[in-house]
This record gives sequence, C-alpha cells and structure tokens, in this order.
Amino acid sequence: MKSYRKARKDGERNAETSTQAPMILERRERPSITETAKPTLYDPHSPKNGVRVLRSAQQTEQLQKSPRYIARKQATPLSPSSKTEPQAPVSASTQQQQVIPISSYIPFFRRNEQFNLEGITKALTDNPGHFVVGVIGQQGVGKSTLLSSFTERPTDAFPSQPNNLFLSHGHKTSGIDMHICPERMILLDTEPIMCWTVLEKALRHHSTDGLLPDMWLEMDALYNLVFMLSVCNVVIVVSAGTNLDMDLMHCLQRAEMLKFQLPDFPLIPPGNFGQAHHDMNYYPDIVFVCNKCQSDDFTRIRFESVITVLQNSFGKSQLQIRGVGSLGKILPAYKQSNNDRENLNLYFLPYNSQLVSSSTIPTGQVKWTESFELLVTNLRDHIMAAPRRTGKKGQISEREWFRNAVKLYELVRNSEYIADYLKNMRKLRDG
Repeated sequence: MKSYRKARKDGERNAETSTQAPMILERRERPSITETAKPTLYDPHSPKNGVRVLRSAQQTEQLQKSPRYIARKQATPLSPSSKTEPQAPVSASTQQQQVIPISSYIPFFRRNEQFNLEGITKALTDNPGHFVVGVIGQQGVGKSTLLSSFTERPTDAFPSQPNNLFLSHGHKTSGIDMHICPERMILLDTEPIMCWTVLEKALRHHSTDGLLPDMWLEMDALYNLVFMLSVCNVVIVVSAGTNLDMDLMHCLQRAEMLKFQLPDFPLIPPGNFGQAHHDMNYYPDIVFVCNKCQSDDFTRIRFESVITVLQNSFGKSQLQIRGVGSLGKILPAYKQSNNDRENLNLYFLPYNSQLVSSSTIPTGQVKWTESFELLVTNLRDHIMAAPRRTGKKGQISEREWFRNAVKLYELVRNSEYIADYLKNMRKLRDG
C-alpha cells in the first residue's frame, strides 16, 4: 500500500514538471529618443545621490502645474540659449551674484507716468557703490550720440535722429532715459533744455499753470537742471561747436543758485554718515564738451578762448569744473601752463567721424585733430576715473540712490526758493 502511494506521488511530480513553461531571459535594447513618441521625463530638481528620478509623462505634467514647481522654476536662472527672458531673482544674494545685462535704454522718467519704479528697480542692484553720469544741452547738440559712445553698443544705447527730422518729428528723447554700462556706470540722457517742441507737447498734454511760454520754458529747464545737479556724480554740458551756448550757461548759473536747502540723500538719516545735519552743499563734477567741432575749430587759440569764457562764467562757482580731465591731457598741443586753466574740464569733439591728422601753422598756432573715436574714448576714461563720493556716502547702493533720487525730484518740484524766483521774475516781466 505504501509503495502504491509513493509511486502515485512521484507520478504527480513528474506531471507538474513536464507541464511548466520554460523561463526565457531576454536582454532588451535601450530605446532611443528618436524612436520613442513620448520619452520618459525626469525631474532635474530632485537629485538623490547623483541619481535622476524618472517620471512618466503624466506625472511630470502634473508636477509642472504645481505651485511649488512653478516657484522653483522662476527662481532658477535660464541658460543664454533660452528664448524666454530671465525672471527676476527672488533673493538679495542671488541678485548680487547675477547682474542682468542691459543692451538698450530704460525709461527713467516720463512727464505723464513719472518714474519707472518697477523697471528701474529690477535693473539696479543692492551692491555697495553707485556712479551716475548725466548729460544736458539744447536740441541737436549730440547729447544722445555722445552718451551712446560711452557704451559697448553705441548704435543701440540711446535713440537719436538727424537734425533734418526735427521739424517734422520733434525732439527724440522724452523725459529721462537710463542705460547701465557693464562697469555699472549709470548714464542718464535728458530731453533738450529750453526747446520749443517740449513746450508744444506740454501745451498739448499738460498745463503751463498760466505762465507765458518763455517763463514756462525757463521754469522747466531750472527744475531739470537742479534735479540733475542733485542726483549725478558727473554732469556733461554739451554745446554745438566752440561758440558756447550762453543761454545754457546762464541757466546753469541760476540752477546752481537755486539748488538751495536740498540734501544729497534725504531719506538717509545724517547720523548714518556721522553728521549732525544733512549736507546741503553737494555739487557734482561738471564737464564741458564742445561737440560737432569743425576742422578749423581745433586750434590752440580757439581752445584758450573757450577756457577764458568758462573761467569768467564759473570762476566763483561751487560747481566742480576742474579735476576730471581736459583736451590737453589727450593732445599735448593743448596743454596749458597755468594749472587752473590746465585742469579745467573742457573737451573738443569733431563733427565727422574721421578728421585730418596734425599740422603746424607757421605763426605758432598748433592745429591738431584726431578721430572722434579716439577723443571720445579718452573722454570716457577720464569720466570713469572721476573722484567718487568718500566715506559711507560712496557706499550707497544703486537702489538706495534711486529711492533718494525720487524723493529729491519731489523736493525740487516743491522748492520754495524756485517758486519765489519764478514769482519775482513774473512780476518783473509783467511790469
């Protein structure tokens, strides 16, 4: 009986073994991306010990819609090859490490929209130090072209137009435009001073407060000049040719006189600088540029005559008209024997891009002309090397400078001294 049961069990085992399917081990080839319609995606933000966590297409799509993923993606800088513009960094440390390059100008101030707070704040940094260069002048003297020559891309920095389009299109620069160089030099391009097209736009879109046209133009010019003298480290005064614009020079003198009781940094307590009161006597460096000079203007006699006019006009001025550089430091033929005349910030720039080389006149008058590129490059280098603010004031960040500039604009517009001056001038003209 036992042998029968044992034989039966052995038969059942043999039957099960014979009916079991054989196991076949197959080595599959890895599918290429081109052969797969929907490749498996991975989350690059979740690395674990160097291993990429694979996800399906559906899981990845759900992940990308989550708020946490969107916030993390916005905080991640994009590669230069990406077509989308980079988002603003979320932390101050990231902002200090990454500086957004600016290839064109940014609207700084417009009459109807005031200050471009959001755009300017994104472009500026919280790093210590600031250096601001502004330009002033009348229509057609080449302000925008000159400032554009300071940048790495002169054709894209500030908009400009030929003089023959002025009558049909008006002035090109409206308000104040800003450009930031890679060296963090902030350039401010302004609309023309005392220009009738500015008055025409004001009559069309704004109010002149009942002032006569010439009075309104003078008031507007004074407001703009006082503001530029208050917020810039260097102000470039541009004239066309070697015949100085005396209307602009007189307006600059009045702006210096009316820049009174205006603190340099109104939003910062003076105790932060170790002072008991705000500094009310800050004045920037002034650089005079005679632009669009002809070949005959590049003579030593003409250069010395312009120096004499500037000395007579600003000899007792508090404006810093010396110490940045001069044409004599570029071209030895224009060096002056007197230190006061030698150190006066005066430059000649040619009208054409290329001019004739040097020549000596028999009477001893040295005539020396060089290319515009050479002279404007040296001018830029001299301005870049201009003295900065000393102490803690020189460590004010760009964003802190901008916040104080907005406050200074408000103080200038509400200045009692400018209002009293305009009131007295109106009485004198009305008789």
